[in-house]
Amino acid sequence: MEAYSKANESNPNDIAPLLRIGDIYYSKNKFQEASEIYEKIIRTHPKSKIGFIKLGKCLMHLGKYERSVAVYKNELLLDAYNSETFAAIAGCYEQLKDWK
Repeated sequence: MEAYSKANESNPNDIAPLLRIGDIYYSKNKFQEASEIYEKIIRTHPKSKIGFIKLGKCLMHLGKYERSVAVYKNELLLDAYNSETFAAIAGCYEQLKDWK
């Protein structure tokens, strides 16, 4: 992970190293740490669809379903036809038992 951090420091405009760091945390079920990385990606690259999708997944794993829905809805502003995002939103509403 140190190599990805150095790569990010060398070129902060490249989101690939940050995505990899977030993915490593995610694969180790460290969803809070991963979500912080994905939030950083979104702050620095607000049109990063993958950043929104990955953050939404982390928030779901953390049980933060309402926040996850909000994040996914932001992704839909970038890609209004992403069926994966619609399915994820439905999963959040199912967990919230919100059938409206």
